Amino acid sequence: MGFKNIHFGVAEAETEKNEYPRLLIEGFLDAHGYIQEIIGSNKFLVLGPKGSGKSAIGSKLELEAKRRDDLFVKLNYLEGFPYNAFKELIPSNEAPEIKDPVGWEYLFLIELIDSFSKDPTHQCTSEVNFAKVVDALGNLGLLPSENLTRLVSISTDKRFGVGIRDVLSGVLSSKKESIPFDKQMLFRTLQEVCYSSNTKPKHIVIIDGLDDVSTKRERQYQSLAALIIAADRMNKKLKGNGVNAKLVVLCRTDLFDRLKNPNKNKIKQVSTIILDWYQDVKDINSTNLVKLVNLRAEISLGRDVDVFREFFPEKIQGNKQLIKVLFENTRHIPRDLIQLLNIIQEQTKGNQPTQADIWNGIRKYSIDYFVSEIDDTLTGFMTPEDIENSFLLLALMGKNKFHINEVEKKCKNDARFEDFNYSKALDILYNCSAIGNYNRNKSYYTWKYWNPYSQIDPNQHIVVHKGLMKGLNIKYHHLAPKSNDMW
Repeated sequence: MGFKNIHFGVAEAETEKNEYPRLLIEGFLDAHGYIQEIIGSNKFLVLGPKGSGKSAIGSKLELEAKRRDDLFVKLNYLEGFPYNAFKELIPSNEAPEIKDPVGWEYLFLIELIDSFSKDPTHQCTSEVNFAKVVDALGNLGLLPSENLTRLVSISTDKRFGVGIRDVLSGVLSSKKESIPFDKQMLFRTLQEVCYSSNTKPKHIVIIDGLDDVSTKRERQYQSLAALIIAADRMNKKLKGNGVNAKLVVLCRTDLFDRLKNPNKNKIKQVSTIILDWYQDVKDINSTNLVKLVNLRAEISLGRDVDVFREFFPEKIQGNKQLIKVLFENTRHIPRDLIQLLNIIQEQTKGNQPTQADIWNGIRKYSIDYFVSEIDDTLTGFMTPEDIENSFLLLALMGKNKFHINEVEKKCKNDARFEDFNYSKALDILYNCSAIGNYNRNKSYYTWKYWNPYSQIDPNQHIVVHKGLMKGLNIKYHHLAPKSNDMW
């Protein structure tokens, strides 16, 4: 049992959950206690860059619920969510920022009621009979709930209004001659039974896939901002009414930063868990990323193992520290490092990788994974044409360090960049850590993954991430520092 026998994981947490659940059950590194914090605290919004492990947290919680009696978890993905149909969900002439949170609350109420209906400890103090409401939602086709997309599809069907009247008339009793059996009455009924619920186990509804929006048009941004507003409001209502339930939202940091929400900073400060894997330490082997790799390797090998010390040479290409070279080709997030190790593993012919295997792996990783991963990260923030032009521009610069003046000159002299806003493109590239800054005076680099609050400085040199260099055929350019150069 050696390096080739280690299963480090796959790129998608959902695939790991379904095919390799042990990697999430036993190989999930929770160095900061995020799982218990999500279950027990008021924090409901998990932020992190693409590939930082947000979906892994959702999948881990779902797997934990299957092994525990005190936890119910329902995981929802927004992939393929019908945003155009969603805007018709609530019949109202109000502006989207008013009615959209109501629409999300309607969907989340159904998800929570679906979860409560599976809990034998559930009790409801409302005068409305909970079991009859569950049966009514079943007759409407809303329960059991498969996904949010289906709920929207059913609820916006023209025949749905007629069904509400027939179903609610069997649930509600009143001495009034007429009751408005409409969608508003259904919404109020859902609120009544949900916020009057008592359960012993914790019920968590998780919303994932916010970053799967392919276009991120303004209307979609509005809907996603409303989703977070609705989750925040509902969590406060649930806690205020003593309901042992909460909503959890998993969202990319760069997407959250672009949403327009007047309470965004307050939510971020009070109710957010931020996934940050970068650790500025002298010994890389002590970082949480290395601990994660070793933890997963232990599952495959059945023993304690230090992957980088046991299977890799300490130095490479002269006197370079091997583990540092590997990390420089990542953005210090789990997905990058795991995919790099997987690809090196594919290139390894013997029991452990040689220097040639490692360099072949780095090259293949850059070409087959990293360029495509940056492309995926840019999707929605740039048009396909601008993404193509961004990669073309970096490739044509021909070196990994250059100044903004060189970019401007290149774009002015090449007709392909006539309508290309290179300044905006560089800003977006910086935000996904495809490029960074190099301060020549201080011999210091700045990357978004080092400091998530940093912004590109056009007055400093631009440096292309090492993970892109092989894939874009960019050569290393040694820009002589004015003091000791420091990567």
